[in-house]
Amino acid sequence: MGSRGGVGYELAPSVYHGLIGTTVPKMMGAVRSALIRIPFELSVDQLSATGSLNLKMRYDDGFVAYLNGIQIASANAPSDLSWNSGAVRGHPDNLAVEQESFDISPHLDQLKVGGNLLSIHGLNDGVNSSDFLISSQLIGGGSEFLAPSALRYKDQVTITSSGTLKARSLMGNQWSALTEAVFAVGVPASSETLVISEIMYHAGEGSDYDYIELMNISSTERLQLGGIKFIEGIQFEFSYGIDLLPRERLVLVKDLDAFHQKHGEEITVVGEFSGNLSNGGERLLLVDQSGQIIRDFSYSDDAGWPQGADGEGPSLILKYPESSPDHSKEQNWRSSRFLGGNPGKTDATRFTGNPSEDSDGDLIPALLEYAMGTSDQDSNQSDPLLVQRFDHQIRFSYLENSAAEDVALIAEVSEDLRNWKPLSAKGVRVSREEDSHGKIRVTISPKESIASQFLRLRAVVK
Repeated sequence: MGSRGGVGYELAPSVYHGLIGTTVPKMMGAVRSALIRIPFELSVDQLSATGSLNLKMRYDDGFVAYLNGIQIASANAPSDLSWNSGAVRGHPDNLAVEQESFDISPHLDQLKVGGNLLSIHGLNDGVNSSDFLISSQLIGGGSEFLAPSALRYKDQVTITSSGTLKARSLMGNQWSALTEAVFAVGVPASSETLVISEIMYHAGEGSDYDYIELMNISSTERLQLGGIKFIEGIQFEFSYGIDLLPRERLVLVKDLDAFHQKHGEEITVVGEFSGNLSNGGERLLLVDQSGQIIRDFSYSDDAGWPQGADGEGPSLILKYPESSPDHSKEQNWRSSRFLGGNPGKTDATRFTGNPSEDSDGDLIPALLEYAMGTSDQDSNQSDPLLVQRFDHQIRFSYLENSAAEDVALIAEVSEDLRNWKPLSAKGVRVSREEDSHGKIRVTISPKESIASQFLRLRAVVK
């Protein structure tokens, strides 16, 4: 379509009032893209007088711009652009209404005398988005003037986020060739600062709903992710300019529309990966720009790995991610508390209240009830603790609330009720069986028969 004024829609009048000249309400619920054509004419005199070229854009949520068929600028666009692609991330309304300038002077040679065509591929971040806006303005200037987007700096320039800096110098009335350099703000991601904190590898609705979450586990450092990439299991390379603040999380998805349908559009999604997360488990390899390993491990659906994450609805959650646990060990993973997982944030719980309280009078204090996933308001709960004896051997089992990452459960044994030691030492078998509610039945069985002993379960706040 051609464009006079902005192109877009909004469900209710908002900040875009007066900016939309061509409304496209049929986009909602149907497509993520709008293809816009803006023809214009240049005379010989106009073309010869044009020494700089600037594209000014208002966009919600992304775009790719072309001048006479050559790409000249883009924002929030996927690397594998198709006719109905969406933006890889949102562009908030308060930013979308502000004109953003793109110096496209390097593409001056694409202009010609007579008919020219500016084409905009507008990208919304989801088919169910409540609004959309693309507004463009192409400004040509004389060679003796600065571009309309230029700012005068008298002091040093402070770069606050990673990205590509493009510059040219003016001597007399002649501009130098455009030069550019990539500047990274923050420290490079490494195995000490970046973890894979959640994997939805077997979504019940199908592989389009799969995703991976990454987390910056540093409490102080901002990570720059440009150039790191997945090269095994899935394929995805992070663009320069993507940073991750301390303790922040971001998500890679198989299909952006499916993810937005399931989880909404408020979660930070940096893009769609190619390949598939195997339902049966596979190797994931994440490396930095130089090929150094950040994460290299294999997840699985074998016994010992959380079974709730294998197609039953929950995702696979890394326990205590801030401690950078070994991703290859199944005991460091658990099923999410919620169906569909918990992308973009933690679902770990925190204990509140009096740890010694016993509201239901069952002689189990509140902290221990919390650690086992039982309620201190209900004394009629089935066997949270069991001690059984089989042919001179004991079997001690208890429930464990896998989401209670602020508390550790320790089974202990004593012969005199004074001196206690952990039961899960050498000479015992330990099994862990997960139910569909995120609770784990831990069973400890000594390999050899023992004399009469005392057992206890202790909850320790971390």
